Amino acid sequence: MENKKTIFEKLIDAIYWIEIVASPTIIGLAIGYACKYYLESSFLFGFFTISGIILGIKFANKIAKTKGTTEFISRISASPDIDDAMKDKK
Repeated sequence: MENKKTIFEKLIDAIYWIEIVASPTIIGLAIGYACKYYLESSFLFGFFTISGIILGIKFANKIAKTKGTTEFISRISASPDIDDAMKDKK
């Protein structure tokens, strides 16, 4: 029996997928902007921006297929050292 995802779970997965895509996209934009500003090359700006978007989409799809976006983001956002400190206080 398969677990069907609710609309809320699909929405959360979509938001986390966008978050994963955003990181390489922002890096590509920053590198592209630096190339445009310092080298005055609009071509490199477009190249790095498009490359960031494409790499972000590929990375997010790979994560979604293997681990799942929710699990991936939750592991990144986790702070085990704070959890250990809270356990020690109890």
